[in-house]
Amino acid sequence: MRRLPRKSDEAIRFKARDLGIVSLGHTYARQWEEQEWQLLHQNRHQLPLELMQLFPDRSLSSIKNALIRLKRSNGQGTRPAGSASSKKVTIAWTKSEKAILLRWYETSKTMGEILAMLPGRPRASVFAAANKLGLFRPLSDWTEKEIQILKDHYPKEGPAVVKRLPGRQRRTTSQKAAQLGLRMNSSTPRHTWSPEDWERLEKHLHLSFPELQRLFPGRSLSSLKNACNRVRARRKAEYEG
Repeated sequence: MRRLPRKSDEAIRFKARDLGIVSLGHTYARQWEEQEWQLLHQNRHQLPLELMQLFPDRSLSSIKNALIRLKRSNGQGTRPAGSASSKKVTIAWTKSEKAILLRWYETSKTMGEILAMLPGRPRASVFAAANKLGLFRPLSDWTEKEIQILKDHYPKEGPAVVKRLPGRQRRTTSQKAAQLGLRMNSSTPRHTWSPEDWERLEKHLHLSFPELQRLFPGRSLSSLKNACNRVRARRKAEYEG
Protein backbone atom coordinates (compact mmCIF):
# COMPACT_ATOMS: atom_id res chain seq x y z
CA MET A 1 0.00 0.00 0.00
CA ARG A 2 3.06 2.26 0.30
CA ARG A 3 3.14 2.38 -3.50
CA LEU A 4 -0.14 4.37 -3.38
CA PRO A 5 0.54 7.03 -0.72
CA ARG A 6 -2.51 9.14 -1.63
CA LYS A 7 -4.99 6.27 -1.22
CA SER A 8 -6.30 4.98 2.11
CA ASP A 9 -6.12 1.28 3.02
CA GLU A 10 -9.92 0.98 2.75
CA ALA A 11 -10.03 2.61 -0.71
CA ILE A 12 -7.31 0.23 -1.94
CA ARG A 13 -9.11 -2.83 -0.52
CA PHE A 14 -12.44 -1.84 -2.11
CA LYS A 15 -10.76 -1.24 -5.47
CA ALA A 16 -8.98 -4.60 -5.25
CA ARG A 17 -12.32 -6.31 -4.53
CA ASP A 18 -13.89 -4.61 -7.57
CA LEU A 19 -11.03 -5.96 -9.71
CA GLY A 20 -11.34 -9.43 -8.17
CA ILE A 21 -7.83 -9.30 -6.69
CA VAL A 22 -7.12 -11.29 -3.52
CA SER A 23 -3.74 -11.40 -1.77
CA LEU A 24 -2.47 -14.44 0.15
CA GLY A 25 -3.04 -14.14 3.86
CA HIS A 26 -5.57 -11.36 3.38
CA THR A 27 -8.28 -10.63 5.95
CA TYR A 28 -10.73 -12.66 3.84
CA ALA A 29 -9.35 -15.82 5.49
CA ARG A 30 -9.20 -14.32 9.01
CA GLN A 31 -11.28 -16.06 11.66
CA TRP A 32 -14.31 -14.18 12.98
CA GLU A 33 -13.89 -13.18 16.62
CA GLU A 34 -16.52 -13.59 19.35
CA GLN A 35 -17.32 -9.86 19.39
CA GLU A 36 -17.82 -9.90 15.62
CA TRP A 37 -20.30 -12.79 15.90
CA GLN A 38 -22.20 -10.90 18.60
CA LEU A 39 -22.27 -7.71 16.52
CA LEU A 40 -23.42 -9.70 13.47
CA HIS A 41 -26.15 -11.37 15.54
CA GLN A 42 -27.43 -7.98 16.75
CA ASN A 43 -27.61 -6.65 13.18
CA ARG A 44 -28.44 -9.91 11.33
CA HIS A 45 -31.62 -8.45 9.78
CA GLN A 46 -29.67 -5.79 7.85
CA LEU A 47 -28.66 -6.27 4.22
CA PRO A 48 -25.10 -7.57 3.61
CA LEU A 49 -24.17 -4.30 1.89
CA GLU A 50 -25.29 -2.37 4.96
CA LEU A 51 -23.34 -4.74 7.21
CA MET A 52 -20.16 -3.82 5.34
CA GLN A 53 -20.33 -0.48 7.15
CA LEU A 54 -20.08 -2.33 10.47
CA PHE A 55 -17.32 -4.66 9.22
CA PRO A 56 -15.21 -2.46 6.89
CA ASP A 57 -12.34 -4.95 6.62
CA ARG A 58 -14.63 -7.88 5.75
CA SER A 59 -15.53 -8.70 2.15
CA LEU A 60 -19.15 -9.00 1.05
CA SER A 61 -18.76 -12.76 0.50
CA SER A 62 -17.23 -13.16 3.97
CA ILE A 63 -20.24 -11.41 5.53
CA LYS A 64 -22.72 -13.49 3.51
CA ASN A 65 -20.98 -16.72 4.56
CA ALA A 66 -20.98 -15.61 8.20
CA LEU A 67 -24.73 -14.88 8.00
CA ILE A 68 -25.34 -18.38 6.64
CA ARG A 69 -23.31 -19.92 9.46
CA LEU A 70 -25.14 -17.78 12.01
CA LYS A 71 -28.50 -18.91 10.62
CA ARG A 72 -27.43 -22.56 10.79
CA SER A 73 -26.52 -22.08 14.44
CA ASN A 74 -30.19 -21.12 15.07
CA GLY A 75 -29.42 -17.40 15.24
CA GLN A 76 -27.61 -17.62 18.58
CA GLY A 77 -25.46 -14.62 19.42
CA THR A 78 -22.47 -16.89 19.94
CA ARG A 79 -19.74 -18.27 17.78
CA PRO A 80 -21.11 -20.99 15.42
CA ALA A 81 -19.86 -24.54 15.95
CA GLY A 82 -16.56 -25.28 14.30
CA SER A 83 -14.99 -21.88 14.96
CA ALA A 84 -12.08 -21.43 17.29
CA SER A 85 -13.23 -20.04 20.63
CA SER A 86 -11.69 -18.65 23.77
CA LYS A 87 -12.99 -16.87 26.84
CA LYS A 88 -12.18 -13.17 26.74
CA VAL A 89 -12.71 -10.57 29.43
CA THR A 90 -14.57 -7.51 28.15
CA ILE A 91 -12.90 -4.29 29.26
CA ALA A 92 -15.06 -1.17 29.30
CA TRP A 93 -14.08 1.65 26.96
CA THR A 94 -12.65 4.76 28.61
CA LYS A 95 -13.71 8.31 27.77
CA SER A 96 -10.34 8.98 26.14
CA GLU A 97 -10.67 5.89 23.91
CA LYS A 98 -14.17 6.92 22.83
CA ALA A 99 -12.85 10.42 22.13
CA ILE A 100 -10.25 8.93 19.78
CA LEU A 101 -12.97 7.05 17.90
CA LEU A 102 -15.19 10.13 17.67
CA ARG A 103 -12.28 12.18 16.36
CA TRP A 104 -10.72 9.78 13.86
CA TYR A 105 -13.01 6.85 12.94
CA GLU A 106 -14.94 8.68 10.20
CA THR A 107 -11.83 10.33 8.70
CA SER A 108 -9.36 9.10 6.07
CA LYS A 109 -7.13 7.65 8.80
CA THR A 110 -6.41 3.98 8.08
CA MET A 111 -7.60 1.28 10.47
CA GLY A 112 -3.96 0.52 11.21
CA GLU A 113 -3.39 4.10 12.35
CA ILE A 114 -6.55 4.09 14.47
CA LEU A 115 -5.65 0.76 16.08
CA ALA A 116 -2.20 2.16 16.90
CA MET A 117 -3.95 4.87 18.93
CA LEU A 118 -5.91 2.19 20.81
CA PRO A 119 -3.31 -0.31 22.07
CA GLY A 120 -4.83 -3.55 23.28
CA ARG A 121 -8.08 -3.10 21.38
CA PRO A 122 -8.69 -5.72 18.64
CA ARG A 123 -10.41 -4.72 15.40
CA ALA A 124 -13.69 -6.41 16.36
CA SER A 125 -13.82 -4.46 19.61
CA VAL A 126 -13.20 -1.19 17.75
CA PHE A 127 -15.94 -1.95 15.21
CA ALA A 128 -18.41 -2.83 17.99
CA ALA A 129 -17.63 0.36 19.92
CA ALA A 130 -17.93 2.47 16.76
CA ASN A 131 -21.31 0.87 16.03
CA LYS A 132 -22.58 1.81 19.50
CA LEU A 133 -21.41 5.39 18.90
CA GLY A 134 -23.16 5.48 15.50
CA LEU A 135 -19.90 5.87 13.57
CA PHE A 136 -19.16 4.61 10.05
CA ARG A 137 -15.91 4.23 8.15
CA PRO A 138 -15.75 6.21 4.88
CA LEU A 139 -15.82 4.03 1.78
CA SER A 140 -13.56 6.41 -0.09
CA ASP A 141 -13.24 10.11 -0.78
CA TRP A 142 -16.60 11.13 -2.26
CA THR A 143 -17.09 14.75 -3.35
CA GLU A 144 -20.18 16.77 -2.42
CA LYS A 145 -21.13 16.81 -6.11
CA GLU A 146 -21.01 12.99 -6.34
CA ILE A 147 -23.05 12.60 -3.16
CA GLN A 148 -25.66 15.02 -4.51
CA ILE A 149 -25.86 13.02 -7.76
CA LEU A 150 -26.51 9.90 -5.69
CA LYS A 151 -29.22 11.61 -3.66
CA ASP A 152 -30.88 13.01 -6.78
CA HIS A 153 -30.82 9.93 -8.99
CA TYR A 154 -30.29 6.73 -6.95
CA PRO A 155 -33.96 6.47 -5.79
CA LYS A 156 -35.07 6.30 -9.45
CA GLU A 157 -32.11 4.67 -11.17
CA GLY A 158 -30.60 2.46 -8.49
CA PRO A 159 -27.14 1.03 -9.33
CA ALA A 160 -27.47 2.36 -12.90
CA VAL A 161 -26.61 5.81 -11.49
CA VAL A 162 -22.97 4.72 -11.82
CA LYS A 163 -23.17 5.96 -15.43
CA ARG A 164 -23.35 9.50 -14.02
CA LEU A 165 -20.26 8.94 -11.84
CA PRO A 166 -17.13 8.54 -13.99
CA GLY A 167 -14.44 6.52 -12.25
CA ARG A 168 -16.81 4.95 -9.71
CA GLN A 169 -17.56 1.23 -9.52
CA ARG A 170 -21.07 -0.20 -9.30
CA ARG A 171 -20.38 -2.03 -6.03
CA THR A 172 -18.89 0.95 -4.16
CA THR A 173 -21.68 3.17 -5.51
CA SER A 174 -24.30 0.82 -4.01
CA GLN A 175 -22.35 0.69 -0.76
CA LYS A 176 -22.19 4.49 -0.56
CA ALA A 177 -25.94 4.69 -1.26
CA ALA A 178 -26.57 2.23 1.59
CA GLN A 179 -24.35 4.31 3.87
CA LEU A 180 -26.43 7.40 3.01
CA GLY A 181 -29.66 5.49 3.66
CA LEU A 182 -30.78 5.72 0.03
CA ARG A 183 -33.24 3.19 -1.41
CA MET A 184 -34.82 2.67 -4.80
CA ASN A 185 -38.43 3.82 -5.06
CA SER A 186 -40.76 0.82 -5.05
CA SER A 187 -42.73 2.48 -7.84
CA THR A 188 -39.68 2.58 -10.10
CA PRO A 189 -40.43 0.48 -13.22
CA ARG A 190 -38.17 -2.49 -13.84
CA HIS A 191 -35.52 -2.02 -16.48
CA THR A 192 -36.73 -4.34 -19.23
CA TRP A 193 -34.34 -6.06 -21.60
CA SER A 194 -34.38 -4.65 -25.12
CA PRO A 195 -33.76 -6.79 -28.24
CA GLU A 196 -30.31 -5.19 -28.44
CA ASP A 197 -29.61 -6.22 -24.82
CA TRP A 198 -30.59 -9.84 -25.53
CA GLU A 199 -28.43 -9.90 -28.66
CA ARG A 200 -25.43 -8.51 -26.78
CA LEU A 201 -25.94 -11.02 -23.95
CA GLU A 202 -26.07 -13.98 -26.35
CA LYS A 203 -22.89 -12.74 -27.97
CA HIS A 204 -21.06 -12.56 -24.63
CA LEU A 205 -22.71 -15.45 -22.78
CA HIS A 206 -19.30 -17.09 -22.34
CA LEU A 207 -18.08 -14.27 -20.07
CA SER A 208 -18.00 -14.50 -16.28
CA PHE A 209 -20.62 -12.63 -14.25
CA PRO A 210 -18.17 -9.90 -13.11
CA GLU A 211 -17.33 -9.29 -16.78
CA LEU A 212 -21.02 -9.25 -17.70
CA GLN A 213 -21.71 -6.73 -14.93
CA ARG A 214 -19.15 -4.41 -16.49
CA LEU A 215 -20.83 -4.94 -19.85
CA PHE A 216 -24.29 -4.25 -18.34
CA PRO A 217 -23.57 -1.70 -15.54
CA GLY A 218 -27.24 -1.04 -14.88
CA ARG A 219 -28.12 -4.69 -14.25
CA SER A 220 -28.08 -6.48 -10.90
CA LEU A 221 -26.30 -9.82 -10.54
CA SER A 222 -29.62 -11.63 -10.05
CA SER A 223 -31.02 -9.99 -13.19
CA LEU A 224 -28.01 -11.15 -15.20
CA LYS A 225 -28.21 -14.70 -13.83
CA ASN A 226 -31.91 -14.95 -14.67
CA ALA A 227 -31.31 -13.59 -18.17
CA CYS A 228 -28.44 -16.04 -18.79
CA ASN A 229 -30.61 -18.93 -17.62
CA ARG A 230 -33.36 -17.86 -20.03
CA VAL A 231 -30.93 -17.69 -22.95
CA ARG A 232 -29.46 -21.12 -22.14
CA ALA A 233 -32.93 -22.64 -21.70
CA ARG A 234 -34.04 -21.25 -25.07
CA ARG A 235 -30.89 -22.56 -26.76
CA LYS A 236 -31.45 -25.99 -25.23
CA ALA A 237 -35.08 -26.03 -26.36
CA GLU A 238 -34.07 -25.04 -29.89
CA TYR A 239 -31.37 -27.74 -29.97
CA GLU A 240 -33.67 -30.49 -28.67
CA GLY A 241 -36.49 -29.36 -30.94
